[in-house]
Amino acid sequence: MEEQAKVLEILAKVQVPGATGDLIKMRMVRELEIRDSHISFKIVLPDINYAHKAELYEDAVQALQFEFPNKEVHLHFITSKVTA
Repeated sequence: MEEQAKVLEILAKVQVPGATGDLIKMRMVRELEIRDSHISFKIVLPDINYAHKAELYEDAVQALQFEFPNKEVHLHFITSKVTA
């Protein structure tokens, strides 16, 4: 299986705390890049003060590190809201 497909499959198993869905079904993953020993991507949050941000971070990073122990995972949060 291609690495990107495997990463997406893993992220599809990460449930979003406080919601009824996973990262992929809820279309929260952006800018996925896999290069050499790095996996990087962004997660779109509904709000920058999302109450379960730390839990979501841990769940996603741990799931990927379990399957890809030789890769560093870089996850960043962004918000879809525009502030004035």
